[in-house]
Amino acid sequence: MQIPTLRVHVIIGLFSAILALLIVAVVTVIINHALYGLIKYNIVQITVGNVIFAIVIAIVISFIAALLPARRAANLNPIDALAAD
Repeated sequence: MQIPTLRVHVIIGLFSAILALLIVAVVTVIINHALYGLIKYNIVQITVGNVIFAIVIAIVISFIAALLPARRAANLNPIDALAAD
């Protein structure tokens, strides 16, 4: 039962990374447009390496965040867990 839960969390991590990258792209355009008149250079630059790094880190963090509670729940005795409710 852990595998589908982990898969969902990894997909959530992927979508959150994509959303964050879209927000960063918009903010980058705004900052560069605002400052280009002063220094004639784009201050904020996003490379392909930055995008890949952000996606990989978001997926790893979401995987770890899903794995730790799932592992703890797998070690519980079902009778004790139900009795606690």
